[in-house]
Amino acid sequence: MFLEALRLYKDAGSTKPGLILDYARICKVEKGITPYLEAIL
Repeated sequence: MFLEALRLYKDAGSTKPGLILDYARICKVEKGITPYLEAIL
């Protein structure tokens, strides 16, 4: 589910990986999400 949402976010236009990482820190999933961000964005 996360990967599909990340692809849709990328396709929507202005991507801000820093914003996604901010939310990932809040949800305490930053370490799990970072590799996917680097690969997809």
